[in-house]
Order: sequence, then structure tokens, then C-alpha cells
Amino acid sequence: MKVSVGSNLYTGLAQAFATPDITGLPAWLAVSGKEWPIYEPAVQLAEERSSKLWNQTVDALEKTPATSLSKHEHTYETLFFGKSSSPIWLYECMYTNGRMPGPATFAVEALYKKAGLEINYSELADHAALELTFLAFLTEQEASNTQNSNTWAAAKRLFIKNHAVRWLPNLGRQLSRTEYPAWAALGFLLAAIFEVKRPKPKTARVQSNYPIISQASECNLCGFCIQVCPTQALGIEEDDSTTALWLEPELCIHCNKCERICEQGALSMQDSENNQDPVALIESPRAKCSCCGKPTVSELELNWVAMRLGERPGWLEKCRECR
Repeated sequence: MKVSVGSNLYTGLAQAFATPDITGLPAWLAVSGKEWPIYEPAVQLAEERSSKLWNQTVDALEKTPATSLSKHEHTYETLFFGKSSSPIWLYECMYTNGRMPGPATFAVEALYKKAGLEINYSELADHAALELTFLAFLTEQEASNTQNSNTWAAAKRLFIKNHAVRWLPNLGRQLSRTEYPAWAALGFLLAAIFEVKRPKPKTARVQSNYPIISQASECNLCGFCIQVCPTQALGIEEDDSTTALWLEPELCIHCNKCERICEQGALSMQDSENNQDPVALIESPRAKCSCCGKPTVSELELNWVAMRLGERPGWLEKCRECR
């Protein structure tokens, strides 16, 4: 990645994902996608990398119409604060640790301090805007600090490997499926920047093996398979009524880690005539709080907990706030 291109893209994405109440959305979001400052760098990288995902990114940017900042702010609240449905999380810890804050939060904060940076931002250290800003900083240091260029380059590679690539592509794919053109375009771009180069399978038979839910009655949507997937081919998506485990076949490298981690034996690798389109492996209705009606966990998870308890106590039917 060329330094100027990478720094511009990281900075632009950081500006777009920053919490509006803290920094305000960037003015350039109000114009059409072809006028965004990240458009030309994206086109340049698309030409260099020539992949399907980068072509989708450029196409999405070119189809993004001008939209007022006030509408973008409303959409931001809808998507990331969950004003009308479950939020799309902007925190690494929610993807890798399942809670907020989590170990990822403190690990990232330690890296910022090691680089001599102090967080002057009222958000968790692993917020997307902060991680992208840090990547822009590392890229700029790599370019300007000639004596320690290799050190900064190594720091950037490690941060991408240990943090960014573990969750930002998943965030990008979720956004790319939304109905909001600007945020879908940003999602495509985010996924493309951290696109994992998949090794070619050794045999055609290995290539045809994909994870499936072979024992649907045993799956409790625990999410362990997602956490061990090295390419984020598996992911959970939720709306107000449904929780679903999704597979991105193009990202699957057939490593079998998801099958080995599944204690219930619900998931297995089997031959599949997959056409490379994303597919929901299993879906479950979401339970609703018996007091306030707010969506809680999936029915599959709730039933599994009740089975382990040997009963279904009343508190289990309530959200955390109502317990």
C-alpha cells in the first residue's frame, strides 16, 4: 500500500466513523461519493489490486448520492446506537471478546501509550475511529521517520494482524449489506482495505468443504466458531427479531477450526455446492423481555441456558435492566 494512499484512507474512514457528538461528521460526507477525498485513493488501490471486492467498493462509491449531514447523523444513530434495531458495534472488544470493555480494549490502549500517544477522546480505545487514526499515524511515521522506518512498518503490520484484520472486515461486511448507500460504500471500503489474501487449497476436495450446521438442534449460537475463525468468514448478525450465523464462503480457508471448537458438535465441515454467496447457516428468533418487551438473546441460547439450569426461572425471561 502506498503511504499517501493508505494514510488518506485510514484518516477518511476514521473521520466518518468518529462519534458525531464528539467530533461531528466530516463535511465531505454530504457530497456525492465521487467527490469524497477517499474516492481517488480507493480507485488507485482498486486498479493496483484488481479484486472483486475492490471493484464493488468503487462501484458503491460512485453510486453514493449527495446527502445532508443531518440525515447521515440520523443514520449513524440508527446503525451504531441501535435506535431502531440492534446496533452494529464500532468496538473491537465486542467482536473478539463479546463484552465492552474487554481485553482488546486494554491491549490497544497499551499500544497507543507505547507509541507515545495519549487518548484525548471520550471513547474506548478500541473504537473504530481510534484504531483507524492509529493506523494513519503509523503509516505517516513509517514514511517520515527514515531511520526507524522498518520499526514503524513492523508495528503497523502487527497491529493489522493482531487487531484490525480480526474485526474491521466483519464490520465492513455488515455495513455493506445495509440500505444506506454512503455507509454501505464505507463498509465495502473498510472490508477491501483489510481483505485477507486466501491461500489456494491443496486439492479440489478441500476447496469444497465448508462449515454447515449439521445438528441444528445442538447449536446454541454461542459464537465460539466466530472467535476462532482466522479470516472472519463466520459472523453473527442480529435485528430486532432474528439472530443469524452467517458464512462468507469466499473468506473460508477450510482450516476446520470452527468444527474443532464446537463442543456441541452442531457444526461440521462437509462437501457443499456453494456458489460463494453469503449464506445464513442457522437462524433463531430473539427472545423478548417479559417486562419491557426489549429483544434479548436468541431463543436458542435461552433454551440452552434453561437446559443447563434444569429449569426456566422467571428472571431468565427478563433483560438485564429489568432483572
